[in-house]
Amino acid sequence: MDNQPIPLGPPHPPGSTFNSRHITTNKVASSFESLLTNTPLGGLLVDDMGLGKTIQAIALIGNSKERLIANPHLSTPTMIICPPCLITNWQSEISKHAQAGALKAKSYHGPTCHSLSKANILKYDIIITSYNTITQEFKQTNTSTSCIFKINWHCIILDKAHYILSQYTATHHAINSLLSSCKICLMGTPIHNTIYDLLGIISFITQPQSSDQHSWSPLILRSLSKGSNDILHFALQHLSLHRTKTTHLKCLPTISHHYELLPLNPTMHQEYSTLYKKFLSSKSKGPGQLFRNINKLQICCNHHIMLNSIVQVDLEHHKGRSTQDNSPTITQTIVDVEKCVMSSKIAHLLQSLIKNKQSKCGPTKSVVYTQWTQFLDLIGIALAHHSIFSAQIDGTITARVQEKALENFFNNP
Repeated sequence: MDNQPIPLGPPHPPGSTFNSRHITTNKVASSFESLLTNTPLGGLLVDDMGLGKTIQAIALIGNSKERLIANPHLSTPTMIICPPCLITNWQSEISKHAQAGALKAKSYHGPTCHSLSKANILKYDIIITSYNTITQEFKQTNTSTSCIFKINWHCIILDKAHYILSQYTATHHAINSLLSSCKICLMGTPIHNTIYDLLGIISFITQPQSSDQHSWSPLILRSLSKGSNDILHFALQHLSLHRTKTTHLKCLPTISHHYELLPLNPTMHQEYSTLYKKFLSSKSKGPGQLFRNINKLQICCNHHIMLNSIVQVDLEHHKGRSTQDNSPTITQTIVDVEKCVMSSKIAHLLQSLIKNKQSKCGPTKSVVYTQWTQFLDLIGIALAHHSIFSAQIDGTITARVQEKALENFFNNP
């Protein structure tokens, strides 16, 4: 399936709720919409990161709203459940990609969310909340009195659905107590540890809405216990859509990948050689020590100074700060950038960004990913030293700080 052209539905007319300038994404969303048409229970979208799962979900909500215009009394909001740090991102994406005023979205999160009545909630097309909010309300209130558990939602969309992989957590029980005839899961990695991780997702999607319906989950579990994956494969074939970045989508341009092999500078090469000798001598000390040393070698390829525990503490001190005002404060070891040995990766990154900044076509924005947040800290310091504005986002910052960082990124020229 991954290597075959994806069948695409016809584009929606200019009057649709989705912005016409994003018609390409709307075409891609048609594939997922076709899956849901054949599987009215819902589905699992596990496209690779960067293929627009969020935008596809928004297009799906907008398209379904158009079909319900003739029967407004049947229309109820769609609930989107995500980690708290993504609530503002969903609001921003809805505002950006939907026609002005076409989709009314409201956040149901924080201490004031309980002030929203059922009547108020029904005025919106989309309610965005967090897993923690649903779980806490499930624990603290009676589901028969809580308005969010009384509404039969048009659709429930779980972003980062791995939060419900385990069927035995309070979060899974809370999410399963919500009422909806259509449930959608968005995630990039459906299996984290074992194949049994999929049961929590399938249990949610196929949760019976009446006593005469049956969940697929027990049937799949019995099949797996007998060593057969056939029923699981059948379920995934009918419930999920998985497209990788190598999948051929006729309406999208091909992705261009460019790899560069960078030599280590003399200082880093010497440090790496020392670590490598220790690595060779530690092979007999068990797998734990082996993996720790491999990790150290990988870190050294980014910047050997990250192996210094004192530096790690100081990097933690300025985590999440914007470099717009050169605000980070750190030990003299790193602040004196001229004396600090520049790693090969940072030096090449700076060269590329500066070249891009001076381009005749005008500067463009860049996104830098790395496995280590400490390396992001070092990159941020180097960027500030060269008067390149940056905003750092990682899993340690609050939703408010992330929102501010994204705002600065999009609005700063």
